[in-house]
Amino acid sequence: MSSTSLYVFPINIDIKLVDIIDIDLPKPILEKALRFRKIVDQNNYLAARWILYTLSQQIGINHTFGDFSIEKNKKPFIPGFPSFNISHCNGLVVVAVSDYTIGIDVENISRTFQLDNFTEIFSSQEISDIETYGAKAFFYYWTIKEAVLKCTGEGLVKLSTLQQINQKNEHLITHHRKDFNFKSFMVHESHILNVVRSLDTIDNQPIKTFKCSISNNNALVFEETEGLLFPFQFPHFSLNLP
Repeated sequence: MSSTSLYVFPINIDIKLVDIIDIDLPKPILEKALRFRKIVDQNNYLAARWILYTLSQQIGINHTFGDFSIEKNKKPFIPGFPSFNISHCNGLVVVAVSDYTIGIDVENISRTFQLDNFTEIFSSQEISDIETYGAKAFFYYWTIKEAVLKCTGEGLVKLSTLQQINQKNEHLITHHRKDFNFKSFMVHESHILNVVRSLDTIDNQPIKTFKCSISNNNALVFEETEGLLFPFQFPHFSLNLP
């Protein structure tokens, strides 16, 4: 059995989940979703919690899901549930569930960016890579940094502490003298996804991928699938070898 699973939920921008979602979803989720003014924000919030609620129900965990409990390191958690993390971008919601502490980030490489606004969070080598390779390099480095900080619970306010990615090899990255396993993927050839887990050695177990969809009776369906994610290795790395 895989120690890590990714649940990928593509959401049609014309869909308003709050109108079609299963009525058994806890009321606090629906109430909080309606506080978001933009439909896309409502959908992102609902989709992630719908996934977690469904998975929790499958293993017999009851949770109100109005708000997650918060650990000392500010990471959200569900009592009795494995480590999880959420990311979303442009109609794509991804939830990671793992036996290890985990952080993920997904970004659309077609998004525009102004490198001048981010020079303080990239090393000189990374800036050179971005100037050479463009959006793929920018979002490759960005998603690694954000996934690491989500894994540790530090958050984006600490991005400057990862100005230089200390990468040991194609699997391991070091932050605050601790090793993390990371894997990079392309999703739908339009998004870059990075998965970071708190490991001291390489985890050889495969990451399982499930595509989420809505059935005819408005239930959430998980379908284990291959070919949804493609391993991605950027052609040039900023290395800081020990």
